[in-house]
Formats: sequence, structure tokens, C-alpha cells
Amino acid sequence: MGHHSAVSARALLTPAAKDAVRRAVSEIESRTSAEIIVMARGRSGRYREADFLGGLATGLLVLLGLLYLPPVFPLWTFAPNVLFGFGLGALVVSRSSWCRRHLTPRQVLVENVCRAARTAFVDAGYAGLPGRHAVLVYVALLERHVDVVVDLGVQHASRTTEWANACRGLDASLRQPDVGQFVTALRELGAVLARTYPRADDDRNELPDEMQHS
Repeated sequence: MGHHSAVSARALLTPAAKDAVRRAVSEIESRTSAEIIVMARGRSGRYREADFLGGLATGLLVLLGLLYLPPVFPLWTFAPNVLFGFGLGALVVSRSSWCRRHLTPRQVLVENVCRAARTAFVDAGYAGLPGRHAVLVYVALLERHVDVVVDLGVQHASRTTEWANACRGLDASLRQPDVGQFVTALRELGAVLARTYPRADDDRNELPDEMQHS
């Protein structure tokens, strides 16, 4: 990645980016019987632990300031100031995706995304589509992680090396500065589906191609 910054959630959700995703999904579904759903979520966990950690660090800094700065502070001011520091730090972290992401272990982030993706797949009823060919590309913006959930009819493709490489490309695209990297990786996933599950003459589009966001 060098010194490039990662793509922002705002960039991925611009009208131009959404249109590029829609066109990519339409193109993919013109060549495969699979049904592609791209879903972007702001966050996939609560991350209260990160908020509390930020509050703890800020409260500790306030306490150190009270102890070691040149002015002599009355003892009665320690508790309210430390509590204020804790609350302020927790509030700042809760409003910052960057802070929450960096104060949470990567494994926890990934586990939250995988759990949320599977829940969304079931809750939205994608498992009940004809042919069981639904493929959910779940984009977690805060966590900067992509999880791909497939139904039973697409599991054969999901066990191939090409599929694993395409999924890694989708995940890595969220840490690239160009939104187009995500669309390119999405097309690579579609190419695997087209080879394994080519579109039949009687296939029809079950769901809208637009990216869902919440």
C-alpha cells in the first residue's frame, strides 16, 4: 500500500461508486445463474470495549496531569476530573471509526463481521431464493473487512483457489485508495461464478442490483 490511505466509507457510498457497483453486478448476473447482493454496513459490532479503553487512557492522562503538573490541585478535584476525562475519552472514541478500529483486536473485528454477515444473509431471506444460488458480498465499513456468504447451490465454487483469491482481493480493496479496486475484485468473483455456474436461458433477476446500505 505504500503511503496511500485506505478508501473511505464516504467514497464507497458516493453515487458514482454505487453506480459502478450496480453495473458490475448487472454484468456479472448476465453471465451466471448466481444472484449477487452487495451490502454495505457502517459497523458490525458495538465496540464498547474500545470506547472504555479510550476513556481509561484519557482518565489516566488527566490523573497524571493532576499529579505532576506544577500547580497543586486540591484532592477533591481529582475524582471529578478523572471521571470527566474518562467520559470525554469514551465519547471521542465512540464517534471515531478510526479509533474503534485501532483499539479493537483484528480477530474480534473479523469475527464480528462474519457473524453479522451470516445474520444478514438469513434475516433478509437470501437462503430461500430459487436454486439456492445467492451470494452476499458483505462490506463492513468500520472494520474494513469483506465477508462473502454463499448459499448451498454455490458452495462448490466457494471451495476453489480462484474463489479464495477473489475474496482476498475484495477484502484488500477496502485498504486501497481507489474505489475502483473494489469493483475490479467484485468482477473477479463474478468471473469465478460465471465459469462454475453459467447463466441458463430461463434465469431471471431475483433482486435489485443496487448496493444496499445501512
